[in-house]
Amino acid sequence: MKKKQYDPNALKFAYDAVQNGMSVYKAAKNYGIPESTLRDRTLGLVSVDGRCSNYLFDESTEKKMVDHIAHMASIGYGYSRIDVIYLATDLAVFMGKRKPQEDILSNKWYYSFMKRWPNLTISKPQKLSMQRARCASKETLSNYYKELGTIMTKNNLHEQPHKIFNMDESALQTEHSPGKIVHDIVVKPQSVTSPRSANVTIIGAGNAIGNAVPPYYVFPGVKFDRALLLDGTPPGSDGQCSKSGWSNSEIFKMYLEKHFLKYVSHDVSGTPLLILFDGHRSHVSLTLQDWAESKNIILFILPPHCSHILQPLDIGCFGPLKACYNREAQLFMRKNPGCKITRYNIAGLSISLEVEG
Repeated sequence: MKKKQYDPNALKFAYDAVQNGMSVYKAAKNYGIPESTLRDRTLGLVSVDGRCSNYLFDESTEKKMVDHIAHMASIGYGYSRIDVIYLATDLAVFMGKRKPQEDILSNKWYYSFMKRWPNLTISKPQKLSMQRARCASKETLSNYYKELGTIMTKNNLHEQPHKIFNMDESALQTEHSPGKIVHDIVVKPQSVTSPRSANVTIIGAGNAIGNAVPPYYVFPGVKFDRALLLDGTPPGSDGQCSKSGWSNSEIFKMYLEKHFLKYVSHDVSGTPLLILFDGHRSHVSLTLQDWAESKNIILFILPPHCSHILQPLDIGCFGPLKACYNREAQLFMRKNPGCKITRYNIAGLSISLEVEG
């Protein structure tokens, strides 16, 4: 049976009339709306715009997701179908609508979500060659600094460099890269290294006046043995484990909440903290943004493919760190013949100040 067509505007007028005291029967008749359609909306079973009440998220929450997805795509960090599903699943767990051990949301949820928000679409992004990326860098950098300047002016941060932080992460491997060696011209040089069995991520942060937050390590594995894994690290160092040794959005949020704020003086009711970091999806989520807003923290994402220009920690910290780590790893292998570097050595070697004589 074909459904009776009606004007959506007439439905809103009929709904308002019922809210003002008119009966559902009379309002439906006066405005040409099916009585059952109008009754569902007055009972709260369906919203006035036709949205069922049993959806996982309410309209305002979905709107926040839509705005976030659109923004990330506009700055070069677009989400795929599965990324959107993981984003929504993470948000549902955070809001208590799903349990962490439950499966991720289904494709059915995804297609229903996309249907509800016709301004979203999915398509293959255009390829951007490195040469074109370089050509576009001037405009990209100009827009970045313009937006950053606006945020700093709005929040009175120009004279408060201690409130501006840069954050970055890098990975160290058990298989180090040997440096150059002196050798006979007829001999092909070789150097013994450890097998590539582990990857340890270091998260670092510092502000514009040079104050640094103690390092935070993400080790591969399940059990975090603090005494063994953090042996030899600076006071205040901390960390945790992940299956891969890589960071993810949950770890990144925990780092900010449990570690970063421990060493940063911040009054939630005062001037906001500004954190500059790259927008890799392991760093960005709606739950992280909600948490940051509640703590009066501004998360400002660097443009994609610009870390070599805009990321101070990448250039001034982690670059030299990796060079020092490779040197210390080579020295360790030389002093301990037959031993290999494991995840238990990496943290200590990463901050070693020993210099070969």
